[in-house]
Amino acid sequence: MTRRTDISADEAAHTIYQEVLDSLSEATLHYDPKALRAGVHFPLRISTATENFIIETEEDWLQSAKVFHQNLVSMGVNNFIRLANKAEFLSENYIQGYHITHIMRNSEKVVPDYENRTTLTRVDGHWRIASLDSAMQDDRWPVMSPRVVVDAKPDWQEVSPEADARRRSTSPMSIYQTYLDRLTLTNMENDFDGWCALCAFPHTVHINYVDQQIDGPEGIRAFFDMLSEQIEEHGITVFSRRASRAEFLSPTQICGYHTTTLGTEDEVKLGPFDCRYILTRVGTRWRMSSVTNTVANDTFPYDRPEPSKTLLTLQEIQKRMRSK
Repeated sequence: MTRRTDISADEAAHTIYQEVLDSLSEATLHYDPKALRAGVHFPLRISTATENFIIETEEDWLQSAKVFHQNLVSMGVNNFIRLANKAEFLSENYIQGYHITHIMRNSEKVVPDYENRTTLTRVDGHWRIASLDSAMQDDRWPVMSPRVVVDAKPDWQEVSPEADARRRSTSPMSIYQTYLDRLTLTNMENDFDGWCALCAFPHTVHINYVDQQIDGPEGIRAFFDMLSEQIEEHGITVFSRRASRAEFLSPTQICGYHTTTLGTEDEVKLGPFDCRYILTRVGTRWRMSSVTNTVANDTFPYDRPEPSKTLLTLQEIQKRMRSK
């Protein structure tokens, strides 16, 4: 049989997109952990019409998938179908597509059909889901079963092609490290205005025992001054923020992970601290919108950071903030 070589890019994107949807739908309906792991890339952003969730670990993903699967079984669902409407390559490593989800018991609809938009990313030659925007109304994770209003329309972010960072060849890792280097330079030059120019306001700060919203420059001044005092007190000449991973959450958001150390050429004086920043693109500049550090202090700001071993996940933070 002769293989077609004249298919368009959109046809190829549509085929890839549908194959990924089919594989994950089958894995969800029958709870296949291996296929469920292979079909997604972390951190995975899932947004409903009412809430955003970011799943960072396989454990969280599989636990939620099992709950979802069990509820499908309890409803007698035997047809879980996602049908692609259209898909396109954003760039060589990203596909964005649109699909309708059908959840049925035989030919009977158990849940109203609902619209979704998904981004796939290519990792080591394999296409995996990196984000999902859905018309579901659920506001708790894990999603027990889809809550859908008939004819509901998704409320997803629309940006111009020029504003979509995924359409460029620049990797999120490169963007993230460049941002970290600029932020570190403001510390070493004691440039508070430069630091603030790299922050979104409001933004949030999370450490082991504290969640803090920073509404304006005055809210971060004490923290910046503490860093400056530590640099002077310890004779810091090497301030390193070194990225380990970064991924696009959306056209204008990156979630990145890095390690921070402060010291001299011969000795580490503070750290290492594991850190996670969420960067949001505002205009043409990336700004910090969420910060999580492995810091054990029970107040923010603090006089000197005390390192801890645990970097809270975004799911843990979200649950903690809901309980307040």
